[in-house]
Amino acid sequence: MAFEGEELDEARIGILATLVRSFAVSRVTSGVIGLLPATRRAQALLGDTDPLTDLAVAVDARHGRIRGPENVLVTVVEYGDFECPYRGQAEPVIRDRLGKETDVRYV
Repeated sequence: MAFEGEELDEARIGILATLVRSFAVSRVTSGVIGLLPATRRAQALLGDTDPLTDLAVAVDARHGRIRGPENVLVTVVEYGDFECPYRGQAEPVIRDRLGKETDVRYV
């Protein structure tokens, strides 16, 4: 809208050239990624991270208030003060999120 005449033509050519170049670059990048082995693609996508560490001390069913199935991959352990008003506000939300069928154990 701000260009007229020759400037408008140059702007149109610039936009079309950028469109063609971006398509070509994305096509070449996709082709190179497709040539990588699956493990290298996954590493490039996910990055290098340290493995997750398990709990240092196992959850004691006698002392912890455990919700959820015992044989799950994820256990969320929360330490909190039951007299804290913010903890009291979070409890119904957590109960709702866990629901009856879940793949997370909450302690």
